[in-house]
Amino acid sequence: MDEIESAMADARRTLDEARELARDTLLDNGRSGRMRQVLNEHRGELIASVLAALNADTTPATAFPTRLAYNAVDREFRLGRRKLDLTDSEALVLELLWVEAPAPVSRERLLAHLYRDAERPADRIVDVFLSNLRRKLKLVSGGRTFIQSHRGRGWALVVEECDTMAPEFPDSRRRPG
Repeated sequence: MDEIESAMADARRTLDEARELARDTLLDNGRSGRMRQVLNEHRGELIASVLAALNADTTPATAFPTRLAYNAVDREFRLGRRKLDLTDSEALVLELLWVEAPAPVSRERLLAHLYRDAERPADRIVDVFLSNLRRKLKLVSGGRTFIQSHRGRGWALVVEECDTMAPEFPDSRRRPG
């Protein structure tokens, strides 16, 4: 129940911020280019917030798609029918977590997977990719956690949040675990 209340509070805060931004921008003498840019940048977040507010009397499981699915042929991830908008690097990280689940994947292994023959950037780039992935997954799922940290060992997918097969993915890889 605390997770539901937390998700609803986050949705309300996001809607309040969007309202304030819209009000401020509309009072900005008609210069709506900035507002369009901000709304486009946060479109998914705003839509998820509106859905959460509209479905306030239901659980997140009914308000949002339930499981993460992976199509190995097209190399894309979906939550329900919604394709996740991931960068190439984020997709590579999530793909490795999917293949190795439920085992944790170390920072070194993620870096090796991301930068096979190329010069590696700072080790903390992995934290950036994982943070972005967590944010995107929470956004489209109503606040659920898909990636779990294992102190000193790495990160792993929460297998209960992953699907074996989805109707739109008849050739999905095995369910993690």
